Amino acid sequence: MLNRNPFKSVVMVIDDDEINLLLAKTILEKKLRCKVITAESGVKGIEMLRREDVNVLLLDIDMPLMDGFETLRRIREEASLKDLPVIMLTAAADKETVVKVAKQGIEGYIKKPFMPDELIARVQNFI
Repeated sequence: MLNRNPFKSVVMVIDDDEINLLLAKTILEKKLRCKVITAESGVKGIEMLRREDVNVLLLDIDMPLMDGFETLRRIREEASLKDLPVIMLTAAADKETVVKVAKQGIEGYIKKPFMPDELIARVQNFI
């Protein structure tokens, strides 16, 4: 059963870097007044997505054990999550990564370290 909350929108951030999680959570909660839930791995994130009603997912690419691409593939296999808007986060700027991200059928990506205004603008489109 999905958890309901008093916020109008819920954003989920999956990233193995605690600083990135805290930064995104602080910016989005303060500026967009939305609920932000976080997970430090793809496995934990998928488990939480099954329980939460999320409007948009921010997903890091470079994570140990299960990277963002594999996490996204597993999310898309879930009927209830297949249409979830996803914005990938990446520190990589190489052409190969940019092309791979573009082929994922997602709503875009944000280069890390991200600027607060860019994060807000991208997420605001989905809440």
